[in-house]
Amino acid sequence: EEIPFDSDRKLMTSKYDLDGVSTLFTKGALDVLLDRTVSIRTYEGVRPITEEDKAAILGQNLAFSQRGLRVLSFAYREVSADNVLGLEDEKDYVFLGLISMMDPPREESKEAVADAKRAGIRPVMITGDHKITATAIAEQIGIFEEGDMAVTGVELDAMSDEELNEKIEKISVYARVSP
Repeated sequence: EEIPFDSDRKLMTSKYDLDGVSTLFTKGALDVLLDRTVSIRTYEGVRPITEEDKAAILGQNLAFSQRGLRVLSFAYREVSADNVLGLEDEKDYVFLGLISMMDPPREESKEAVADAKRAGIRPVMITGDHKITATAIAEQIGIFEEGDMAVTGVELDAMSDEELNEKIEKISVYARVSP
């Protein structure tokens, strides 16, 4: 069974039978998955996750994101064999880890941004990526410059029209936005 990735949930969950044990595996955005995690798997086994664990995980995520790497987090939980997979099952996870991957911008993107700027066009980036990752990539291709701003979809939703009008000329990255 599977619950496909959804840009609102920012998760994907699959159910497998592993040696007779029904197990859910979930991958997705760390900020969403970590809030649904109650335990962590370590070399010593599974134990309750602590605030120190969460801080270390968030720190590693930040380090990966600042390098422009895309990051996915992974967790699992065991369920009863007769459980029919549903959204209500995406909770009480055991945290497994992070995977970072390089997804560099296309070679021609930097030149395209420069061409647009020479033509008087101000390019912006709108993405579902993490704000720090998006900013790092936007910097690499010339969209994000000193003094620019990056905002998330949540931050954008919280702005009044007047506040957005004041900031819009400085916002060059819109991150973690939903369609």
